[in-house]
Amino acid sequence: MFLQTKWSMSISVIVDIIHNFINEKLNHDMGKKYKILDLKINKLARGQNRNPDSKIQFHPRVVTNANIEFSDEEIVLLNKRLKYN
Repeated sequence: MFLQTKWSMSISVIVDIIHNFINEKLNHDMGKKYKILDLKINKLARGQNRNPDSKIQFHPRVVTNANIEFSDEEIVLLNKRLKYN
């Protein structure tokens, strides 16, 4: 009986030691991974804060001064945009 009690106590101690070791290892590994992810996020956030110095206009806007009236069918087709071109 005495040996059985000693044995069960020593097994529980060993299980606790293994459990603590695994937890510490996981916390250490995950801490490293999250640190790297935080550095990446901060680097990306810094890169997104830049604003362009000037707005580049590649071509002038086209302004049509034509006075064309479209039929109802044409207006419906134009309202569908490029989808039914």
